[in-house]
Amino acid sequence: MPDLDSTLGAYIVSQAFREIVEPFEPGQHQFEPIRIVYAKGEEEPRPYYLMVAGQRVVISLDQGRTRPPMREFPERPGLVNPNPGKPLQSFNSGAPIKDWAPVFRHEAVAGRHLFCAADFRNYLFVSRELRRAIEDAGMKGARFLGPFATTDDAMAG
Repeated sequence: MPDLDSTLGAYIVSQAFREIVEPFEPGQHQFEPIRIVYAKGEEEPRPYYLMVAGQRVVISLDQGRTRPPMREFPERPGLVNPNPGKPLQSFNSGAPIKDWAPVFRHEAVAGRHLFCAADFRNYLFVSRELRRAIEDAGMKGARFLGPFATTDDAMAG
C-alpha cells in the first residue's frame, strides 16, 4: 500500500506520511483513522488515515504569468478579485499536464507547506521543503509536478 493515495478526491495517507507533514504545519490538517480491508478479507496492518488538507486557497494564481493562459471565470458573491480592473480568471486545466506552469501569488501561498488550490480539483501542492522531506523518506505513491513558482520567485519571470 502506498504512503499517499488518492481516490475520488480523497487522500489516504500512512502514519509515516502523517509524521512527515504534521511538524511542518501542526494542527492544520485533519487525519481521520480508517481501516483498509483488501479483497480477500485481509486487513492492512499499518495505520492509515483519510487526510483533509486544512489549507484551501481561493484565487491563488497570477493570471498574467500562469501558463496555459487562464480562462475567464464568472464572479460570485464572496470571491474577491485580486486583480481589480481585470476579469476574474481560473486555471485552464484542460491543457496537457506537461504544459502546466502555474504561478501562485506569493501572498496567497507564503508560509504554506501543503494546500489545495481552488483552481485545481484533486491536486495537493507542497512546498519545496516538504517535498524534499517526502522524497528523502522514500514515500511511495507521491508524484510531483513542478516545483511551482510564486510571484516573488526569480523563475516566475
